[in-house]
Amino acid sequence: MGDQIARGEEFEKKAEKKLNGWGLFGSKFEDAADLFDKAANSFKLAKSYDGSDADTKGVETDDGSHAATKGDSE
Repeated sequence: MGDQIARGEEFEKKAEKKLNGWGLFGSKFEDAADLFDKAANSFKLAKSYDGSDADTKGVETDDGSHAATKGDSE
């Protein structure tokens, strides 16, 4: 289980870095949403539901729309 938590934390860090960095190719928002989704799945596998809010994070795109992760209910 500790391995899944570490993976989830790593995916979260990568997603935050993706959002804060420059995106020259592709959509950094979609990439970050995918990474948040992977983080959420890792935490779910570890049954660490209070360790992260990765499954509720979404990404706001340049045009103001909301690219939600799969776990987001919006």
